[in-house]
Amino acid sequence: DDRVTMALQTTPGRFGAPRIVAAGVAPSELSLFDVDGDRRPDIVVSGLLTWSGGTMSGTGTTATNGGMAMPGATGKTLTRTLNHGNGQTATLSGTGGLNINTPGIFNNEANATFVLSSDCSINGSGTFANAGTFQRTTSPGTAFASVAFTNAGTVEVLSGTFQISGPSYTQTAGSTLLNGGNITNSFPLLIQGGTLGGVGTITGNINNS
Repeated sequence: DDRVTMALQTTPGRFGAPRIVAAGVAPSELSLFDVDGDRRPDIVVSGLLTWSGGTMSGTGTTATNGGMAMPGATGKTLTRTLNHGNGQTATLSGTGGLNINTPGIFNNEANATFVLSSDCSINGSGTFANAGTFQRTTSPGTAFASVAFTNAGTVEVLSGTFQISGPSYTQTAGSTLLNGGNITNSFPLLIQGGTLGGVGTITGNINNS
């Protein structure tokens, strides 16, 4: 209905009651307020979030509850916490990769899906935490993960090569599956729980201790 909800800061760390304001044609249902009570501004996007380039930074969290599209040749940089959930899908389809830098964390939550469909990279000094489904799809080439990657859900390599170049890949539960694609890793995959299976080739070491 061409309106968004926001809560404006009254004093440092404190926000007033949510206010509904006009926002022009077809807003992305964006709300800005302190969701979790930590006195930091949080952003909640209920509609589809299209991120074609630039930086998400600052304190607080961003919640994408209506799915994400990340197209284009321009890189995307995350230096805050992004929670992707609500059973939605995030697709990284362009040649511009996703750079997650400390203190940035990308949380792919349970029941959510992250699709890496192009030959680009997820890199940086931050963390990609998968509790849902992470799929490497479509392209026959090589996609890269040069970031601390944790898995407690499902990582599925459906095509091409998923090159994991660190600094770490740690699975505590769930599964890593090769279903049409291959994995190349330059350091041991740390499998602390769950399963590792499928049909394909892993080029690198595995540590299940």
